[in-house]
Amino acid sequence: MATGQVRSSTRAITGWTGTDVAVDAGRALVAVLGYLPPVHVQNDVDAYAFGELCRGAARGITDVLVVAVGTGIGASVVLGGEVRRGRTGAAGELGHVPVVGAAHLTCSCGWPGHLEAIGCGAG
Repeated sequence: MATGQVRSSTRAITGWTGTDVAVDAGRALVAVLGYLPPVHVQNDVDAYAFGELCRGAARGITDVLVVAVGTGIGASVVLGGEVRRGRTGAAGELGHVPVVGAAHLTCSCGWPGHLEAIGCGAG
């Protein structure tokens, strides 16, 4: 269900879970514009994928996997021209796939053995 709140985050960005981004962004927009335009909150890599679908390298392509490596490892799954988040909203969270080489390392989510523990900025 879309609420505009951050559902979950890792220790890479502490204190982010539960933040009502839609309300905070709306207040800032009202202060600048004087009115409240529609506010939509989206996962960063999903927004990136949507941009690629509309104006970038994925324009005209219906099935795409967009991968981003930075503070974490995320991906966006695009099928039939639509970004898919999955039943729990975690589709594309590649950083939390278990890998043998990370078995002795703790991921930013707190669990051991994830790809993100060795393959992102902090890793």
